[in-house]
Amino acid sequence: MINIPKKLEHFTDFEREAVVSDQQWLSTSIKVGDRFFPSIEVKHFGFEEIQQAQQWIQE
Repeated sequence: MINIPKKLEHFTDFEREAVVSDQQWLSTSIKVGDRFFPSIEVKHFGFEEIQQAQQWIQE
């Protein structure tokens, strides 16, 4: 079980989040989430793009 309040404590600790998954529906969820959390840039990558995700997160 995920402890949401505990996770939110670290919400401002980062500016970017790379989501690596083979689930395409996450791209849509990320776009919706951008409206609620505009201070964090989130981008979806497929498993074959893991190196690009790591590079992007470090920019």
